[in-house]
Amino acid sequence: ARGSLIECATIANGCSKVGAVGINCTPPRFIHGLILSIRKVTDKPILIYPNSGERYDAEKKEWVESTGVSDGDFVSYVNEWCKDGAVLIGGCCRTTPNTIKAISRSLNQRHSSLHLPVA
Repeated sequence: ARGSLIECATIANGCSKVGAVGINCTPPRFIHGLILSIRKVTDKPILIYPNSGERYDAEKKEWVESTGVSDGDFVSYVNEWCKDGAVLIGGCCRTTPNTIKAISRSLNQRHSSLHLPVA
């Protein structure tokens, strides 16, 4: 699957009408490696919209409760994703408004800490 992601990102990189390359609805634990893979083939902005990490049962057609990460655990990845090169971060399936608020708080803290004057 990673090979097809690289192929897709390479094609997107060569298209002037594509403004960014992204990953959506993927468990948080996979995002770090996927960002690093994409960065090898594009200089376009990278956006990510992971899901909560919960498992989807295709036979029952429902999400399996409590198989994902908490909002706190989800947000603990945000700094890593930024360091990896993600510039737009959101949430897909099974994330909530609270997840997005937590991402926003984390990004605001990161942004303000990057611009503190040196004493």
